[in-house]
Amino acid sequence: MTESAFFASASRKDCFSDLDVEKYEIIATLDLRTSNICRELDGKIFDMKDYQVGITAPPFHCRCRTTTAPWFEDEEGYRAARGEDGKTYYVPSSMKYNEWYEKYVKNNSKQTGAKYTKGDIEWNIRREEEAELYYDNIRNRKDDISKISKNTNWSEKSIGQIKNHIFYNTHIMRDGTRRMLDSDYSMSVAWQRLINGTYEDIDILLLKHEYLESIFEKKYNISNLEAHRMTEKKHDWYKELIKQKGEFEEDDCLNELIRKE
Repeated sequence: MTESAFFASASRKDCFSDLDVEKYEIIATLDLRTSNICRELDGKIFDMKDYQVGITAPPFHCRCRTTTAPWFEDEEGYRAARGEDGKTYYVPSSMKYNEWYEKYVKNNSKQTGAKYTKGDIEWNIRREEEAELYYDNIRNRKDDISKISKNTNWSEKSIGQIKNHIFYNTHIMRDGTRRMLDSDYSMSVAWQRLINGTYEDIDILLLKHEYLESIFEKKYNISNLEAHRMTEKKHDWYKELIKQKGEFEEDDCLNELIRKE
């Protein structure tokens, strides 16, 4: 998925050049699945001479859905947005992500007691918070490596390498800085299933993906995004996750899995 986005963006650059486009605009997807990186970049305008895939043009990260379009001064029109109910509607093309969020999401969000609607803002925030807490807990654990090793017949050395890659190591990002990976709810669910011994085939695919990705990063001293693209050619965990679980990925089962350990 990310690899195809990379080549699509490179092809778009060639197309813009053939059309003598001088400037282009970053266009993020107006829904709640859009990453913080793409939210901030939405509406940014760059000169064509500065077009660099992964830096000033998408994909900016793994699973990136952002695109680009030629920029023309005073151009008017509309862009699509998707509501919490999944339905598409249209807003002025001049409206950027943060403006859309303030007007259509933040001011219209409703929460009743502890009930959440899948895909709405409270649902996303809660899952992000649960994943962050889970990552912190895993970083303080020592027995998860031996448990996963015993349950899967993978060596403790390999599981330890994967754990370091996901939870501890800093990685080269698209802007050249180094930091740890963001917490991920679906990966948290997979890790806990592996600990519990109730893992699915897709969880083993995650181990294969992260193990190979860690090898590529270290061997070639490349960014996490570059290593991810290379890994997808052999083990595309995210593509299979969406295929099996749907666009909202894993169900809300993390806390239940933790209680069952």
